[in-house]
Amino acid sequence: MVGYDPWVQEMPKIAYGIAGGMSGSLTRAVTQPLDVLKIRLQVVYLDHIWMCASVSALVLLTDLLVAVW
Repeated sequence: MVGYDPWVQEMPKIAYGIAGGMSGSLTRAVTQPLDVLKIRLQVVYLDHIWMCASVSALVLLTDLLVAVW
């Protein structure tokens, strides 16, 4: 095999566990704040759309009532 050296020893299993835990923690620490920011921006955007839709519906309802009277 390419790069295979029979004299090189494998890392102990605990080292693989520690490396995986550290990489998972680092990944979570970097991506979690970005995920929170994304969700907050989505909520603000949806609130804005809901507000605009409510105002539009109110204007349409007022026009309808004026037209009926």
